[in-house]
Amino acid sequence: MPSEAATSDTHQQVSARAEEIRAAAGTLFASKGYAATTMNDIGKAAGILPGSVYHHFAAKEAIAIELSEAFHAALLEVALQSRRPERMALPPEERLHQLVTDVATVGRAHAPALGLRVFEAPTVGSERFHAAVNRRPAALYKVWRAVIDEVGALAPDGAMDREMLAYALQGLSVTPGSTAVDNRGVEQTSRTLCDLLLHGVVLDCPDNATLDASAPLAAVKGVIARQVQPDFGDETRTEIITAARHEFARRGYDATTIRDIADAAGVRMGTLYRRIDSKASIFAEIVDNYDDRLDTLLRTALTTQAQSEAETLDALAFGIAHAARQYKDEARMMSLIWNRQQESQDSVRLYLARTQERLQLLSNTLGAGQEEDRIRKLASPDVLAGYVRSIMWNAPRYERSSRRRIHSFIREHLLRGALTTR
Repeated sequence: MPSEAATSDTHQQVSARAEEIRAAAGTLFASKGYAATTMNDIGKAAGILPGSVYHHFAAKEAIAIELSEAFHAALLEVALQSRRPERMALPPEERLHQLVTDVATVGRAHAPALGLRVFEAPTVGSERFHAAVNRRPAALYKVWRAVIDEVGALAPDGAMDREMLAYALQGLSVTPGSTAVDNRGVEQTSRTLCDLLLHGVVLDCPDNATLDASAPLAAVKGVIARQVQPDFGDETRTEIITAARHEFARRGYDATTIRDIADAAGVRMGTLYRRIDSKASIFAEIVDNYDDRLDTLLRTALTTQAQSEAETLDALAFGIAHAARQYKDEARMMSLIWNRQQESQDSVRLYLARTQERLQLLSNTLGAGQEEDRIRKLASPDVLAGYVRSIMWNAPRYERSSRRRIHSFIREHLLRGALTTR
């Protein structure tokens, strides 16, 4: 009969191996997406025979459920910690910063669980799987609302959009990589994020009338007025392109099959192949069309001569708000590719290259403003550009907002700062 010590050692070894498998699976879910990951992939990544994975987990779904449950347990602990007397006694702004820091720490520690929520969950998943992946941390949401209400009491009347601020901070704090260029640590990155949305990036920001009359904003509106939808050919081909765009946005490129596209378009496979060559070609066509329109729009905002950096940033925000809504599926598609760093296609490489070029233009704008003491020196220009871009692209994702509301949120929070005296 094995000794208690031997039994304990065996349990520890089994537990350690299970943790190695969870870690390997989590990395694959984050890099490939859940649907594209197999148990064989997980076994190879963990350095064990694929069949041995089944000694620890019945299916990849079981691993996903454990990752999700651990993530939600950590978020619940954040909510409980936020209600401790010593936290409640903090000044409102400091309490908000601490909450952002705690959530950011959890997000970075549980990145695979977040990745499971990026893509639409497979329809074949069990009820338990869907419940675990799509669960929302109700207790933490209540804490967010309470803390932001406390901070909101300090803001000038009409300056703070509490709903959108809560949405922005929840998303930007929990999502790893939103400010990936900042290596200063979670405490500093969280403080910078809060500082930007509460105190703004622009010193002495112009009033709305001045921003409304700016040359960059007029130029961006002109581009929007001239842009038209691309001609995809006949009606059936247009339906196929539209369906493909939506499926790529739902599932990501790797997990979308040509059959998925045909079914979504309501056409036979033969009809589809008479109008497109392959999944890769249809994807490239969508990316190229979106990239051309987006680059023209945002580059116009960044390069049109302005009276101040605030005018450039304001026009950029307007352009992003329009693009994120007008090209919702394409924006979603490319956010998934950006998260996965999938650079296997020429169209994607061009998109990423142009994205970096625009980010450099934004960095140059912020750097020039810092030299003239018109932009706050919260971080170096390249780091600050990452924050500004993340905030501008995050705001349009809030479904209960119009383009006008999004633009107003960027002006009042990111440019001026909600707590700045008007």
